Amino acid sequence: MNRPKITLHIFSTLDGKNNYTAPSVGISDESWVRDYIEIHRKFDKKATFVGRTTAEEEYAHFLLPQIEQTDEKISREDFIADNGTSSKYLVALDSSGALKWTTNQLSLWDSTHVNHTEKEDIAHIIEVLSENVSDCFLAHLRKIGVSYIFGGKDSIDLPLVLAKLKSVFGIDEAIIGGGAILNGSFHAHGFIDELSLYLVPVIEGCTDEKTIVEVLPKFGVPIPVGYKLKNMQAYGNAVHLLYEC
Repeated sequence: MNRPKITLHIFSTLDGKNNYTAPSVGISDESWVRDYIEIHRKFDKKATFVGRTTAEEEYAHFLLPQIEQTDEKISREDFIADNGTSSKYLVALDSSGALKWTTNQLSLWDSTHVNHTEKEDIAHIIEVLSENVSDCFLAHLRKIGVSYIFGGKDSIDLPLVLAKLKSVFGIDEAIIGGGAILNGSFHAHGFIDELSLYLVPVIEGCTDEKTIVEVLPKFGVPIPVGYKLKNMQAYGNAVHLLYEC
């Protein structure tokens, strides 16, 4: 297989909404988030995939660096930075180069306190870009030591990206921690090998919330995929279901 084995790890309400809490009905339980994170950690995958929106909300929302202007023309070749002591990777699919990182590594669970977390939770950042990003953005990533690879000219070719991550970084197994659109892109390509569903006992009923997997029209009509149950475990009133394709 010319790509990593992919596990999709999802937090979901009973009606399939990809939320961490249910504020619309006034229900929230911090233990749900702790359990979801602990399950993620137990998978112990070498890389975690996130989309731009998730990366911005969870890791980069507080980062406001000054991107310096440059007249330097930077070739569109992959850049592999020193990952230091990090044994894991955070792979951010950021086609247009919108994420304003100030560091090349962070904690998967608390990016504001890198020095106050377990060593095994520290991840080196890999940006996945299209070739239409600015030279200024590439220069900034090089300056702070963030690795980046190109996934296509104007958009991201997911099969190409996964092949590069396996061959260049040795990533054989990865977990997706993104939102509905990122999940949908992997589903559209048939790249979800394992499904980890953390189901919380809440029904939202909101029509404006995204579901756990949504395939954009550019991928065509979604093809249903069946899964086999491998394991199930109760966490209080929540439940973790593990399926394989």
